[in-house]
Amino acid sequence: MSRGLVCEFIAAEKTSYGVRRLCRVFRLSPTSFYAWAARAGGPTAAELRDRGCPSSLGRAPPDLRRPPADR
Repeated sequence: MSRGLVCEFIAAEKTSYGVRRLCRVFRLSPTSFYAWAARAGGPTAAELRDRGCPSSLGRAPPDLRRPPADR
């Protein structure tokens, strides 16, 4: 079972059983769950890297960058 699915389950059931107890059952650290929740369930940097996504999505490739404007 993937970490994302486990975190989704914990988020859905945390009011019934508590985060610490659910994390213990699924052998997931509470810190990992809260980090997942802070990312709103998005992928981690390692998952993005494994998919081949660039580390800085905000920068254009060098061939598409504009030259600096003269001031």
